[in-house]
Amino acid sequence: ARRLPKIPKGTRDFTPEEMAIRE
Repeated sequence: ARRLPKIPKGTRDFTPEEMAIRE
């Protein structure tokens, strides 16, 4: 997964999936 500095509003749908991949 790519390291995102700050997730903007609107990418909230990717936040849960990114968090799981960041584990």
